[in-house]
Amino acid sequence: MDAPQAVTFPPGRAVIDLPGQLPAVVQTPYIDKRELRSCYIQLARHLTACCFTSEQAIPALSESEKDQLFKRRVQEGLSRNAASMEVYGRRYAGDLVERGKRALGEL
Repeated sequence: MDAPQAVTFPPGRAVIDLPGQLPAVVQTPYIDKRELRSCYIQLARHLTACCFTSEQAIPALSESEKDQLFKRRVQEGLSRNAASMEVYGRRYAGDLVERGKRALGEL
């Protein structure tokens, strides 16, 4: 944008350019990188500890049944990572990718 003052703006400020009007300085929401990183780390720790533990995998099912449940959950619209966490108790990676491809018929 052709507004030289934009280079020296403090965090939380922006220039808005609306049709038919002069550019204007506005206040915007602002979270600095350290605060955002801290929030992200806390959320990741909480989710890991509370939501995605291996105890939440479905242990009573056979591997074949887990594969079928994984397939159903993906077909219902759940992401492969989320379905993998729910069914197998771990991320969709490594050996699970091959198992998932077989279950989904994509080999």
